[in-house]
Amino acid sequence: MQRVGLLTVLLLLLISGVAFDEGALVPRDVTAAIPDELLGRWEELPLPPAERPHISDMVMEPGGMVWIMGKNGLYYWSGESFRAPVSGELSSGLYLTRLYGGPDRGAYATQRGEKEHRGKVYSLSDGEARYVTDFYYEESHHCPGLYVSKSGKLYNWGNRFLAVHTGGEWRRIEARLSRGETCVLDTGSTVYFYYNGKLCSADRDDKLAEHDLPAPIETVLGQRRCKGALLGDDKMVLLEYSERGLYIYDLRSLQLIVADDINAVLGEGNVYDLFRAGDGSVWVLGHSKEFASYILYRISPSGEVAPIKESVGVAWDNNRFWQRPDSVLNASDGSIWFGLARGGVARYCDGQLRIFGWKDGLNVGAASRLFEDPRGDICAASGRAVYVFRQGEPPAAPPDAALWEEFRLASYRPIRDSGGNIWLFLKNRPGEISRWDGHDWHHLAVPFDTAHVSRAMSDDRGHILVQMGAYPDGCFDISPNSVTRYENLESMLV
Repeated sequence: MQRVGLLTVLLLLLISGVAFDEGALVPRDVTAAIPDELLGRWEELPLPPAERPHISDMVMEPGGMVWIMGKNGLYYWSGESFRAPVSGELSSGLYLTRLYGGPDRGAYATQRGEKEHRGKVYSLSDGEARYVTDFYYEESHHCPGLYVSKSGKLYNWGNRFLAVHTGGEWRRIEARLSRGETCVLDTGSTVYFYYNGKLCSADRDDKLAEHDLPAPIETVLGQRRCKGALLGDDKMVLLEYSERGLYIYDLRSLQLIVADDINAVLGEGNVYDLFRAGDGSVWVLGHSKEFASYILYRISPSGEVAPIKESVGVAWDNNRFWQRPDSVLNASDGSIWFGLARGGVARYCDGQLRIFGWKDGLNVGAASRLFEDPRGDICAASGRAVYVFRQGEPPAAPPDAALWEEFRLASYRPIRDSGGNIWLFLKNRPGEISRWDGHDWHHLAVPFDTAHVSRAMSDDRGHILVQMGAYPDGCFDISPNSVTRYENLESMLV
């Protein structure tokens, strides 16, 4: 391959957002040493024709049929293509047009109603969308408060009410909840709704009640966010975003449980996010000073806590589990699948973490929805693609995947200078900038933290101009042989 062609392909791979690890550019066997339980083929499902394909939502019904909203409509996967419901077309693209539920509880779609503050709910099954009921919403420019419980019941709430759909009608009580900030905890027999010291419950007989709860965390919209998850079947874990420590409540006595031992393991790092795993444990995303990285901690139903060291170094989004609950999948084999915000899908099981990406034929982007069908195949979707992981089938990597080795970046994107060289900051070479000239690597020491580069560009002399992320770290003019520091960008350009 000629020098210009190699640089062009490498540049395209780098700009595409791929994470990179240090290594030689040599052919390799991408399917070697893959355990049998991870053997499979990622298959992309063709979307309905559109100039700019876009998926706003996805759900899977019992039986494994996939439904998506996109291209201004609702579609189901027939096994060959995505088709509009046989019962008639439904719209997408609005805050009120969303998909809810899943393969273990039934799939539902919402639509705008004929009257203000009235939406419609449809049940999705076997290619049909059947009208179920109307629901109430307060603001048409926000997603409504709707939930499908493990028992298959519909719940609707807003800032002043909580309702359950039972006997063909809505039963409601006055309740101080929040459309967007309410924590929903589902035991299977009882569903809890928590917001700002108010805990509402809905039992199996559809009795609704509101309880006061001593709350050390006050949610302030736009400023302070409280997140919660069910621990075991009778405890609630709360955290305040970007603060330290957890708060655990006994849902039977509504009393705060002392969590000093758990918080001692979490240490002085802040906590950001959490989710409930299939075994009843709660996994908390925190920051570890020891590893200088995000890390997941597992809290068992009995209160034992342990760090998941395999999660260190993964590019976690510190708000994703809460904002995109379907981006975490508790699979039937006990594994946990994650849709990663920066592209790809990760699988964790028995202390092993594997990330699927472009080398595996998966070009899903930021996967925000994951579901498992009755065969154990995993369906993943982002805003522009839907993939299915067919377990047990021979892997099918892109034909050029074996030619490339990935390189993890410390910060910023690669820069191509006027001479065609590619410059980048490699994560495993701190304090250096690396240059690839098409044949060899050249590494130059730099007097700044390469993990905190804010902006960079190339001039017409083959130099790289770098601006740091904070004042007064300065700016730097980097030539192939030297580094010059300037106080600010203006003086460097002069």
